[in-house]
Amino acid sequence: MKKYVITINKESDASTANDMMGYMQVRRLVVVDDNNKIAGVLSLTDLASNPETEELALETLVEISYNYPTKNDTSDNILQV
Repeated sequence: MKKYVITINKESDASTANDMMGYMQVRRLVVVDDNNKIAGVLSLTDLASNPETEELALETLVEISYNYPTKNDTSDNILQV
């Protein structure tokens, strides 16, 4: 289980969300506004349910399922909890 929350700005596109989910190996992103206030949650299922992004979601699922070495990302999109 992850000990941090990964966020994405509500203005980001689906491709960015897919890239983040794949890289960080998560199935959900907390969506925030420009003031870092929570606006919602975006799941891989949301992306897979949309015909325009379902192929990207499938590729992301493959990335998430692969056992990569642990990543030590200190990006601004990661909130320690």
